[in-house]
Amino acid sequence: MQTQDATGNPWTAYVDNPHSMDVGLMGINSMNWKSQGIAQNPFNVTGNLRAGINILRQDLAASHGNMLEALTRYAGTGHQAHQDAVEMLAVMHKIEKHLRNAANHAVAH
Repeated sequence: MQTQDATGNPWTAYVDNPHSMDVGLMGINSMNWKSQGIAQNPFNVTGNLRAGINILRQDLAASHGNMLEALTRYAGTGHQAHQDAVEMLAVMHKIEKHLRNAANHAVAH
């Protein structure tokens, strides 16, 4: 996921090792490009977002609905992946709270 470059740059590329790299807004790993249908242009914003959503959906199903586990799977392996997942979950909670407050404000007015 978007952990190497938090600027939201769709041209982001992070080399994991000589055989693998993560690219685009969702940090899609090159091992997934073909299966996600983005091998022709993994930097395409729409395709990259769809691929990321699809992979996260698969990770969520494999994690039996546990969002922290799903985000950890998405982010990779090891301690750093778990730390990244904790940070992503915190951001998701902030967004959820903001949206809830905005909806409550709209209903009140």
